[in-house]
Amino acid sequence: MDDQRRNRSLPGDHVMWIHVFVSVVAALFIFMRILEIAGCTARCDYPAIGSSTHAFWWTDLSLFIVAAGSYGYFRSRIRRFWIIPTGGVALTLIAFVVANMALSAALGQL
Repeated sequence: MDDQRRNRSLPGDHVMWIHVFVSVVAALFIFMRILEIAGCTARCDYPAIGSSTHAFWWTDLSLFIVAAGSYGYFRSRIRRFWIIPTGGVALTLIAFVVANMALSAALGQL
């Protein structure tokens, strides 16, 4: 009986996979934004591009590590454990929007 209970998938497991997908796609999108440097001349702020890109990548990675660790720890301890990876996805999307706006400003598009 205990084996069947361990093998069932939980809603938080699916949300963690969504968090992996969102983190990877957001990091790749920010990487693709870096390639727009080839189109700008004197209007680009290169230090701001580098710092906003690296800040997002570190934020994305740290949010995923914290969400995965917290989810693994609290999964059997609290009832609404799926909130942890959902919050991680939300914070990743907020960081993505902020980094995207910073990159647009640094690339001279705003």
